[in-house]
Amino acid sequence: MVGRPVKRTQTSVLWVVLAWGYFATGAAQALDPPHDSSQSIDCFNCHITHHAAGGAITKIGGNPNLCMSCHTAGGVASGSPFADVDEAIPGTSGTSHRWDSGASGWVKPSPANTSLGSVQSGGSFIGRYRKTYTITVTAAGDAGTARFNWTTSKPVGQTYRDEFAAIAFNGTNGTLPWSTSPWQEIVEADGTAAGVIQVAANAACASGNCLRIGGGTIDTRGVRRSANVSQGTSATLTFSYRRQLATCPNTSTANVGLQVSSSGTTWTTLATYNLNACDSGQVAQVFDITPYLAATTQVRFLGVGTAGASDFIYLDNVQVGFLAPGGGGANVSTGINVGLDEGLTVTFVNGTSSPSFALDDQWAIYASPDVNQPTTFALAARMVDGKVTCSTCHNEHSQLAEPFNPAAPPYPAPGPGGAGRDYQRINADIDQMCVDCHSGRNVTASAQGSHPVGVLIPTTGFYKNP
Repeated sequence: MVGRPVKRTQTSVLWVVLAWGYFATGAAQALDPPHDSSQSIDCFNCHITHHAAGGAITKIGGNPNLCMSCHTAGGVASGSPFADVDEAIPGTSGTSHRWDSGASGWVKPSPANTSLGSVQSGGSFIGRYRKTYTITVTAAGDAGTARFNWTTSKPVGQTYRDEFAAIAFNGTNGTLPWSTSPWQEIVEADGTAAGVIQVAANAACASGNCLRIGGGTIDTRGVRRSANVSQGTSATLTFSYRRQLATCPNTSTANVGLQVSSSGTTWTTLATYNLNACDSGQVAQVFDITPYLAATTQVRFLGVGTAGASDFIYLDNVQVGFLAPGGGGANVSTGINVGLDEGLTVTFVNGTSSPSFALDDQWAIYASPDVNQPTTFALAARMVDGKVTCSTCHNEHSQLAEPFNPAAPPYPAPGPGGAGRDYQRINADIDQMCVDCHSGRNVTASAQGSHPVGVLIPTTGFYKNP
């Protein structure tokens, strides 16, 4: 009957039947060594039937916490200890697969934090390379009131560029607008179509139009342009040039110098281009101008002497490029599923007292590419808030599933009864468990974006076992 309460006697019988069925059918699982009587372990070492701290009626809340209560120095499993510091940050530290991470990354609070609130990552990272996000509280308060900045470790290339597509001094073809800081003539002030400094169309340009200097007295004459690269960690100046003279070579002492300055007052000469030789084509130039990073960084081409009436240097595709810290946001409101970039979100969860988030507290989110949530039910059912736990990959009750280690003993084995099979949640003898979460790496050709796996190596092949 719908809505009819189940009597206490029925409930008791039901519990006994279910419990008997579980233990009767799972007896072999519960006793698979070393989680068995050989280590004085039974169900009640981990589980408690009432008022349990953990959601799976465990004595300790949090699956990794439960596991590490034994897998620690001085614990029952002290021979296989684990600690939070063992969790890998690729290329930085750690020796073990993480047990509190997922497709949305791994969140680690700064040890100096005093906040009682927490930060949780969400979504799925779709970036192509590993990335670290840093969350910094800029205004204290609870979720919804507190505010934060975020930055990333992945540098972003930015460029100011002029390809001289038009006869103008304010060309802008880079990732950043440059039209508000046009080329400024030095000494001359007659525009792009007159004097010894012009923007002109010529076959000596890389294509179409370019900057032309020469054809008369160029002494102390030139052009300069500024670029704000103060946010950069490094900067590079690139362009190309070609000298076209009436007579090649000649004895002219005229030249054009390339100079850079961080302020526009003190200049450093990077190169000098003498107008006494010709070039068969545009010559590429690259200069590191990192020492001159500033909001007022300037480059200039400055003439010396007098060039022949038909002697010119043609300069094209002038670019100031710099690497800046990765994307970020400032003064962002805390809340639920606040978007960062490349598929990630963050949720701010209040603590037990207010304010939950303290000024200047920080969290790092380590995100890795080609990670997805598992689709195999046995794995997906044991994700917690989208994160892997120990029991996602390991079945603490049974050694039945085939491990990835071909040297592991068979199941069941005489004597040890299967110990040493790594308690796999599902079969992993042909990487089934790994490729479920790392399907982007499960490719058979390098053109698919990763090193091939699962490829049969012929007996005549040349290879070395790892």
